[in-house]
Amino acid sequence: MDDKPILIGDIDFKALEKTFKDGKKKATLESIKVRLANKIQMMIRKNPVNINYREKFEKLIAEYNEGILSADELFEALRFLSNELSAEEVRHIEIGLTEEELTIFDMLNRPGSEHTKEEKEIFKNAAKSLMKKLKDEALYVDWKKHQAGRANARVAIEDILQDEIGGVLSKNEQDTIKQEMFQFVYQSYVTANESVFTY
Repeated sequence: MDDKPILIGDIDFKALEKTFKDGKKKATLESIKVRLANKIQMMIRKNPVNINYREKFEKLIAEYNEGILSADELFEALRFLSNELSAEEVRHIEIGLTEEELTIFDMLNRPGSEHTKEEKEIFKNAAKSLMKKLKDEALYVDWKKHQAGRANARVAIEDILQDEIGGVLSKNEQDTIKQEMFQFVYQSYVTANESVFTY
C-alpha cells in the first residue's frame, strides 16, 4: 500500500465533472470514493476526532447504494465533503497550532462541548506545552519498548493536564482524556521526529 499522502486539492472536480457528465458516472464516483476514503483514513490516523468525516462519507455511500441519493446527488455531496476536508486540512494554521497540537487541542475541546474562549486558549497552550514536553522528554528512540519510556509519556500527559487544565475539566474527563492521549501518542509516534505526521 502506498502511504504517500493524498491531497484533497489534487481532486480536480472540474475535470471529473466533465467525465461524469460524459456518461462515465460510475467510474468517476468510484475514483472519487477511493481517493476520499484514503484521505479520510489518513486524517483519522492524525486526529481521531476526524472520525466524523468517515461517518459522513459512509452515510453518503449507504444512501447512494440504497437508492436514496442519485449519482448526481452523490457527486455533489462528495464535492461538498471534499471541501470540508480541505478546510479541515488547514484548520490548525487558522488557530495557530501544528497538526500535532491540533490533535491534542481537539481531544481537550471535544466536539459538542461548550467551552469559553478563555478555556479554548488554555487548551491551545496546553497542547503546545504537551507536544514540547513529550518531544523533549519522552519520545526518544525505542521509548515504547521500555517501561520507563512509556511512564515518561504518561507522566508528561498527566502533568500537563493537572498543571494547565486542572480547573477546566472534571477529574473523570481528565482521566478519560489521559488514556486517549496516551493511546494516540503510543500508536502515532516512533520517536519525537518520526510519527504519522512525518509521512
